[in-house]
Amino acid sequence: MEPTTIKSKPGLQKIISVSLTISGLFIITILINKLGNLNSDELAGFLLGCLIFTIGIVNLIINASQEICIDPNLRRITIKTVNNFKSKEEIIHFDEIKNIEIIYLGKKSNFTNFYYLKLLLNNDKTYILFSPGNFHISNRQEIEEWKSKIEKYISNN
Repeated sequence: MEPTTIKSKPGLQKIISVSLTISGLFIITILINKLGNLNSDELAGFLLGCLIFTIGIVNLIINASQEICIDPNLRRITIKTVNNFKSKEEIIHFDEIKNIEIIYLGKKSNFTNFYYLKLLLNNDKTYILFSPGNFHISNRQEIEEWKSKIEKYISNN
């Protein structure tokens, strides 16, 4: 069987980071002229703008990409994470995996739905696959297919 690889979407992360940076800067720009005479609501807005701007900048600087390779021949999952400062590779062998769970994050009422896999390892540590910040998988069926595929690979000794 051929290895299966899925890559994160760093372009989408950059778009979100730039949007946050611009939004924060816009709020700061509106309120900077009144900096000496801000009431409590305006001060809260100014600080919120600073926070949003900072989150956007930090995300732009760190912006990581991730690649997950599921290799049934080598019986392992390889996770490569690369950002502007470092590169990291982690390997999880199939025989280290005790259980796989589908985890849901979000609210159906506002259509913010993310699904990802939580691997429970034999040493009782957990590992998150397809984390919402990297992969943006909002389709439960897609994540169920990944779970089934990994479970199938694990059961084929």
